[in-house]
Amino acid sequence: MPIGWVISVVGLALVLACMWMLTGRRIATALTKLDRDNQRAWIESWLPLVLAMPVVGMAAAATQMGDASLAVRAFPGLGVPTVSGMIALGLLLCCGRGTSVAEPAIRPWHAVLWAFVGLMMLLFAAVDRIEIWQGQCLMTASLVLIWHGLPPAARSGLRLADASQTAGLDGRLLLGVLSLGILAAGLGYVGCRSIGADATTAGGVIQLAVLWLIAALGGAAVVTAVGRRLGIASAGAVVACWAALACWLSLGVWTFRSAVSRIDLAAYGDQGWLSSLAGELTFNARVWLPLNGLGQASFEAVGLVIAPGIWLICGRSRVGRRRLGVLCVVAGVAALLARAGAELAW
Repeated sequence: MPIGWVISVVGLALVLACMWMLTGRRIATALTKLDRDNQRAWIESWLPLVLAMPVVGMAAAATQMGDASLAVRAFPGLGVPTVSGMIALGLLLCCGRGTSVAEPAIRPWHAVLWAFVGLMMLLFAAVDRIEIWQGQCLMTASLVLIWHGLPPAARSGLRLADASQTAGLDGRLLLGVLSLGILAAGLGYVGCRSIGADATTAGGVIQLAVLWLIAALGGAAVVTAVGRRLGIASAGAVVACWAALACWLSLGVWTFRSAVSRIDLAAYGDQGWLSSLAGELTFNARVWLPLNGLGQASFEAVGLVIAPGIWLICGRSRVGRRRLGVLCVVAGVAALLARAGAELAW
């Protein structure tokens, strides 16, 4: 059992536990002086990015997994957020946290975003590849999504914003949470990198499944804390943006690493690195070869498409909430285990 994997498992569990405690207590206390709309704005802007960091870290190590199928390498970025969302929805329903008549289970914009990511992945799965430029466009789209989600106080600067939007906020607290996210990304990367080529064996797949489960359960706990405080619609917003950011950033990272791995500056001798790089990008056609194998991620793409509908139906249900909650939790964990089992069978 690789020591890096053990460190990653223990460290990732501790980091996600800290995120849960900060979200449920420390940050919630810091935001009590804000009105409810501004609380939602701050939580829904930074939390999806922080939650996306560990799964993107796992996806960044995908090229170190030997001949493991792309479906397994893609699951952290494409499947974990949706699985985590279903588990969080189940926990919220079991806790009796449904919706009121005036409150939607999930806002239309976030439902459309979530389903759009799934439809986009279905298109990539249909052609079984993604071009390098497409991956970089998606990474740019993720940055636009982060900017779009920021509250007005963050866009215009804290000193220029209304005092009612910034009262009670501590910049060091938010910086600490972002630092935890960066640490989680590093731990996820180390965990998958330490498995390496062993990801094709039964033991390697089980180790990957443990990392997935920790990331999913930790994310579900954080989303549940948000839902209990701000409502199920805010929890849906966090999960939808998390799914979009994790998917787009993962695809961007994979295509970028695929292109960089094909660049050979040594072939240009004593020329400067800048001219050598320009020559590679201009004359080396291998740099722009697409990343193949996305057809294996059809299972995750379908899950992204149907997840908003499941969230809407279950969240608006007035009867059998606890049964629906248990079913959502079981379905989420079963989906994770099914992906690991499919790789073992393959």
